Amino acid sequence: MDDALFRFLATSIMERWIQTCPHELRDRTLIWNQRHLPHALRQFETHQHVA
Repeated sequence: MDDALFRFLATSIMERWIQTCPHELRDRTLIWNQRHLPHALRQFETHQHVA
């Protein structure tokens, strides 16, 4: 894969994740404490990779 294409795809994926994560996580998830946040982020990330 071309380096420029890889950077473009990686940037596109990260932009989508950065835009989606706060809305989905904040609107639909109650974070109980600091320990729960990484767990919720991992679940969200897993869900996004499946969808």
